[in-house]
Amino acid sequence: MEKTRTSSRSKHPVVAAREKVVDAHRSFDHERTMENREILKEAKQLLFNTYDKIKGEELMEKVRRVEAAQGEQRYGESWRVINEMSGRKRAKEGQVAGNSPEERVNSWFTHFRNLLGTHPTVEGAEEEIPAT
Repeated sequence: MEKTRTSSRSKHPVVAAREKVVDAHRSFDHERTMENREILKEAKQLLFNTYDKIKGEELMEKVRRVEAAQGEQRYGESWRVINEMSGRKRAKEGQVAGNSPEERVNSWFTHFRNLLGTHPTVEGAEEEIPAT
């Protein structure tokens, strides 16, 4: 007797809904009737509803995580989850100013030309440093 491997993913509601869409699409391709078109439309709607339901469940889980973290006075964790929920990302700290790649290159070039292209001013220097 041969064992078949089943994963937890194969029983997932999205997988089942997606299989229904594939089957309905095959039926519609094989025989293009109004009935098959309606079945395909319903299968697609089921898939979209399944995605919406799962997104809602994930959102509720994140809300529970925020509430639990707040109750335990872990405010940093709360804000991490809130930022994750809202899609907020960290600021780019090393980003060079400019709206386009060309502007950023010019900005970078100007910065280093000013930094490296001028003689340093040293107050109270005891000896003169010759320019090379």
